Amino acid sequence: MAYMKDSTGRRLDSIAVPAATEVLPKWKASTTYAANDLALSPTGDVIAAKAGFTSGTVFDSSKWRTIVPADPFRYDSTRLVQWRAAVAQVATRPARLVVVGDSIWEGYGASAAAKRDIEILRDRLRQRLQPAGVAGGEGYVPAFYVSTTMPQRLSGTTGVLTQRTDLAGLGQRVGIIGVGGSIRTMTFTGTGLDIYYTQGSPAGTFTYAIDGGAATSVNSNNATLKGGLIAQVRGLSAGSHTLTLTATTGGNGMYFEGVEVYNGDEAAGIHVLDGSHSGWQSDDFATGGTTAPGLWYDSLNASAPDLVLISLGVNDWRSGSQTRLTSAQTKSNLQTLIANIRSKVTSAPSIGLMIPYSVADPGSTPEAWPNYRKAIHDVAQADGKCALIDLDAVAAGGFVGTTDPYALNYGTDYIHPNDKLHAMLGTAVANVLLSA
Repeated sequence: MAYMKDSTGRRLDSIAVPAATEVLPKWKASTTYAANDLALSPTGDVIAAKAGFTSGTVFDSSKWRTIVPADPFRYDSTRLVQWRAAVAQVATRPARLVVVGDSIWEGYGASAAAKRDIEILRDRLRQRLQPAGVAGGEGYVPAFYVSTTMPQRLSGTTGVLTQRTDLAGLGQRVGIIGVGGSIRTMTFTGTGLDIYYTQGSPAGTFTYAIDGGAATSVNSNNATLKGGLIAQVRGLSAGSHTLTLTATTGGNGMYFEGVEVYNGDEAAGIHVLDGSHSGWQSDDFATGGTTAPGLWYDSLNASAPDLVLISLGVNDWRSGSQTRLTSAQTKSNLQTLIANIRSKVTSAPSIGLMIPYSVADPGSTPEAWPNYRKAIHDVAQADGKCALIDLDAVAAGGFVGTTDPYALNYGTDYIHPNDKLHAMLGTAVANVLLSA
């Protein structure tokens, strides 16, 4: 969440990111509050007490400062319906969330995977919603991370891994494990796996094994190109294990998308899956790549989300590697993306649009950044079913030119979040969903 400022605009350092064990309480009547105490207002704003006082029987907004405004749509009963229904049944079936974003949500700038915003979001949701006795796995691990600050999880022992960003997979990340005995391993903590892969005429046969045990063979060669096929591993003892993938015969090898790691939560609990891709623009997801347009939607469908959160637009505005897009293009692409998600996912999920926080203007941008903010807002408002979360409020307005008044920047690029801002983003989005 954003830091509070006094009437002169100075930062009040006593307002900080909530600890991992804290859940913001809702405002209560006849309760004594100290200056800077945090709460959720009756309408869902994150608020801080201006001074010490005892609340009356009716909420008095004059006693409070708004730190993070509520999502203006989340109390509309027509929004987030699927997500709310899943959360209500979380003790007997999983509530599944996929984040579709760029480098900010793939984890760029976090000092460790556990400190990136998507994992903070997962942990905060589990803190409130996870059924008793259900530990919870780490979620989706892609074949590779595009973000250069994220450590790769797949290790090579033999052969090559070819990274492809134009095919299937959550976040359009596929690693081709080359034919002829190429081997890749991954260590994980959990009780089960879903191994995501792509079938098609270029693909061949691969095997998977756990902890050096018997290998199971899978033939992924098929005339029909399809993403999001899953090989399940279940019944592992809780603890550390090693997955070994081997491309054996035929075609170009195994088209490996990633794995979802479970830890006692195969049938219940909160699942948060990483579907982001550093550098991607809204059209990359909307159209879905050049080699096999739309193939990644197969993988999204296989992940069976109850909620898809979308955070795109920064690279539309200021990409350094692709043609920059206008705000009208961003709006059109987001509308296409939303329509495709609803038509291609068997059980249509709830959708939330996140407005990214402001970042530094590199110059030569097509338009001013506020035009893109408005485009995203207008998509949600016109759609009638999307929730909207404004991350600018979370980041205290983002970076001011090439300055970082709140020490939120990774390095000096004035784009990517450090650990502090990752925690603020994950916490604030969780608070929105917890009060949905």
